[in-house]
Amino acid sequence: MKNEFSNFYAENLEKYKKDLKNIKLFSLDLDGTTVIDDSAIEGAKEFLDYIDSSKKIVSFLTNNSSKTNAMHSRKLSKIFKRRITESDVTSSLDSLKTHIEENRIKNVYPFVNRHIKEELKKYIEFDDKNPEIVVVGFNTDANYEELVKVSELIFNGIPYILIHPDMRCPTKFGYIPDAGSFAQMIKSTTGKDPIWTGGKPNVVMVEEMVRKYDVDQNEIVYVGDRLYTDMEMARKSKIFGFLVLTGETSLKEFQKYQKGKKGLEKIFAIPDLNFLKAFLSS
Repeated sequence: MKNEFSNFYAENLEKYKKDLKNIKLFSLDLDGTTVIDDSAIEGAKEFLDYIDSSKKIVSFLTNNSSKTNAMHSRKLSKIFKRRITESDVTSSLDSLKTHIEENRIKNVYPFVNRHIKEELKKYIEFDDKNPEIVVVGFNTDANYEELVKVSELIFNGIPYILIHPDMRCPTKFGYIPDAGSFAQMIKSTTGKDPIWTGGKPNVVMVEEMVRKYDVDQNEIVYVGDRLYTDMEMARKSKIFGFLVLTGETSLKEFQKYQKGKKGLEKIFAIPDLNFLKAFLSS
């Protein structure tokens, strides 16, 4: 596969070398990019070590709303055997919190799992009769009764928001339904779309990182494995985006994505994090 990328070095290394030297923050996706289930993807640990040695900031940016940031950090610390704190993780739940606060939403009906309900209770009231809005996420505890309740509320005129649009979450055996799949089911049932969608590719995720780490947008590199979330966020934000082919997307799909798309000058497909490490250190 790496022979397919030989032109990447020749055509782009010198062109972007100076810009990449000025990068302060390397932000990485989780599922399909750095981890799969409870295991590290090959090259991820070595890449993290390299960024540490380069005195750059490492962060993790995920859409996965089935876990809190603290849960993500504990999982990552165990997998990589290094200290990764809650503040090192930014997730779609952060964009949800910002949206709720900015729009002064007082109460919601949460279609999320029990861990996330406990997190949301810290800053929002729940109402299962007449909420301002329904919140739909990656609900790994979902049951049919909850789906009926969501449908009832939406048919009664309550709008809903989607924490993030991921259709499926990768596992070692394949994929499982994610938040976007629930939204598709709700659309098929009620005919309604969410009035707002957080997480990637919403540029609010990059804005969260800018505030959190006190960096400029042009000082951020993002690495992910999906086109419609990871690379679209990078493209819309005009930051460097590296698509690793260790997750959901194939090189053929990336080449198809390139056709007719504007703003892809800083978006690249690479085999894996080992390749990116070699690219940055050469």
